[in-house]
This record gives sequence, C-alpha cells and structure tokens, in this order.
Amino acid sequence: MTEKLTGILQYLLEKQGIYLPTPIFREKTLVKLEKALSSGIPIVVSNCYKEISVNLEKFIDSEKIKEIIGLFIKHSNDFERLGGSLTEDDRKIIEFMVKNSSLSAEDAIELAGPLYYLLKVYEDLTKEEIKSEYLKMFIMISTYIQLYELLLLQLDRRLCNYLRNNKKFSSQKEYKDFLNLERKYTKHATAGKINQVLHKLGVIEFKNSSVLDGELRELRNRFSHANFFYDPELKKIFAGEVQLTKEEFIGEFYRLFNFALTWFKSSINAERYEEAVDSFIRHFKNMLNGLSEMFRKIERSPDLKREFGSMVIQWKKEIDERYGS
Repeated sequence: MTEKLTGILQYLLEKQGIYLPTPIFREKTLVKLEKALSSGIPIVVSNCYKEISVNLEKFIDSEKIKEIIGLFIKHSNDFERLGGSLTEDDRKIIEFMVKNSSLSAEDAIELAGPLYYLLKVYEDLTKEEIKSEYLKMFIMISTYIQLYELLLLQLDRRLCNYLRNNKKFSSQKEYKDFLNLERKYTKHATAGKINQVLHKLGVIEFKNSSVLDGELRELRNRFSHANFFYDPELKKIFAGEVQLTKEEFIGEFYRLFNFALTWFKSSINAERYEEAVDSFIRHFKNMLNGLSEMFRKIERSPDLKREFGSMVIQWKKEIDERYGS
C-alpha cells in the first residue's frame, strides 16, 4: 500500500494531523477514495462516499472494528480501576467538545487510529518479555508524550472549528490571536493557549485540575523541553526541576489514556461494547452521508466546483514538491 502514501487522501490527512484507523478499511476502499479525490470532480467524490456508506460491509472490516472497540472499552475500564480517574474539569472539557463538535463521529474516527496504535504499544509494554525497567519507563514516557500531543492537536482543531463557525467569537479580538496561530500540518496551540480559550468560553476556571493545567501540563512541557531520566533505585522520574515518583507518573499516564478513551466513547454516545460497535458504525455511516451531501452541494455551485478543481490541482503540485514526481 505504499503507493497511497503520496496520494491526495494521505496528503490531506497529514496536513490536518489525522491518522485514520486503517486496519478497519479494506484496501479497495482507500484506493477508491484516492481515485475519486484525484478526479477533481465533486459529484464523483460525492458518489464515492455514498457508495461506501450504502455498501459499508464491502468496504470496512467489521471484525477489526469489533476488535478495536473491544480494546478501547476494556482498557478504559482498566485505566479507571488502576487509578487513572478523571477530574471534574476533565469531564467538563470532554462534554463541551462532544456537544459543540459539528460532527461528533469525526472525533471518534480521528481519535481511533492513533489510540489503537498507542494502546497496542501499551499492551506490548505489559508483557513479561520486557524485563528492563529502564526500557519500560522510557517507552511509557514516550507514549505519554505522543498521547498528550494527540489530545492537544484534536482539542486545538475542534476549538478552531467551533470559534470560526460562531461569528460572535471569531470577530472578538481575544479569540483572534488563537485563530491566527500557524496550523500547518500538525502544528497546534499550546496547552496553555487551549486552556485560556476554554476559560474564556466559560468551560473551566483558568486555574483548574484538567489535563491542560497543573502537574500534567508541567510534566509534558518538561518531558518535551528538558532532559529526563528514570532512577530505578529511587523509583523517581526527573525532568528538569520536576520530580515524580513512579507511582505518580503511572497514575497520570493512565489518566491521560482514560481522557482519550472517554472522549471516544462520549463521541459515539456508548459505554458498553455492543452499543459502542453499533454506534461507531452508525456514526461512521452518517459521516459518510454528510460528506457525500457536502460534495453534492459543491457540484451544484459553479464557483465552488471551479474552486474545488483548482484546489485538487494545487494539492497535486504540493505533493510533487514534497515527495517528487
């Protein structure tokens, strides 16, 4: 499947920092989408999304979906039980993001890909074959950093869409600085900036106990910008002047995973396994239908149709510049 790495579909996903859970798609699905987008014809793209939605069982692997959902539900319960409980502020953020996302299924689908891979890393980490405590802690810290970056990217993109779609916010100076930040590829606002915007929107207090403030935020900053190491004798992690016991870090590690998994479950409004599988598939169908209708509207507008064709030409040029023709 290497030929799709430089295609329009993959290029657009990379620009938005989106990693689809590719195991759920049959290979012909991504090939079909790539051909439709490359055509530059809106109605072709619309019909493609519609066909996939109507014949979903032909284009996705339902058993793989069940496996992924099962993994999410299992570990969500595990992380809560192991001490990764969410704070009230964590839950306020998740509730706001789910309520105000224009299409909540997008949250679930965009989170599902990287979450699946990070959870597989975690599962391998818990196997007895890895004896070295140094290695285990290094992998846990690296996974923690990746997961925190994933959450910041998703929160940033959702907040941007919310503010831009609400004129009363997008025209206010206090939000313009946030909206004008560079967001090329996977660049995003800092945790502090996101925290500030959520505070201005009345979601949380400026000083709060969410994943965006306090020890979790400080820890992520230190891991990203300072040397860190684990001392197995003291059972402590050192990152700059920040010190954390092994138990404290693992609790925050579980909490961060729990935040992502709770956001996923809330996006599809499901807690139990059977509900989650059915809801994910239903939301996925709705999203495909929404995309189909969007491109159908573009087809009906001469200006939008012409603009889309020009965009496809531009994307192809950018791909050639990036990867070579």
